[in-house]
Order: sequence, then structure tokens, then C-alpha cells
Amino acid sequence: MATLLRNDARVRLAIAEGATAVIHLFNAMTPMTSRAPGVVGAAPDSGICCGVIADGHHIGDTVLRLAIRSGARRDRIMLVSDAMPTWNGPDHFDLHNETIPRH
Repeated sequence: MATLLRNDARVRLAIAEGATAVIHLFNAMTPMTSRAPGVVGAAPDSGICCGVIADGHHIGDTVLRLAIRSGARRDRIMLVSDAMPTWNGPDHFDLHNETIPRH
């Protein structure tokens, strides 16, 4: 599951239908409110795997600690990277027949 699911009911339905993980928890997702937990509230509460980009940019340190301490089991939080091949590497790479330069 990713950012396409906009509310907790859809998350729970996806889990009931076999979804086992959510990627990039918090990134580009609707915020959790007191009456609408959305993906960011429902996913950790469900016990499925939750992927986070723990770089201090995509998710803040405090929010990361909250996610880890939430209903999610510690062995269900996984680190995800959105780093491209040019990070600490060559000055460009090819992606879908297009050259992507490092900036």
C-alpha cells in the first residue's frame, strides 16, 4: 500500500484483502487527525509492516519515534531509501532510456 489509500477504512479493507505492508509511511499521506487516522494511523495500529524513509527530511525524528512506539511492532518497521544511483556514486545514470544527472 502506498499514498493512494486516503483513509483508514480503505487501509483496513486492503489489509483484509491481503496487503501486508505500507511504504513511505507519512510521506505524501493525508495527516492523522483526532477523528480520521488515515493511513498514518491505521497502518501502524494494524500490525502490518511499515516502511519509513528515516532521513530527517521525509519524516521527522519525533514522528519516527512515535511510529516506532505506536501499535506497530518494532520488527515491523522497515527502512526504505529513495536514494538514486548517483548518491555518492557516478555523475549520472540511465532510467527508462533517459540520462539522469547528479545535481
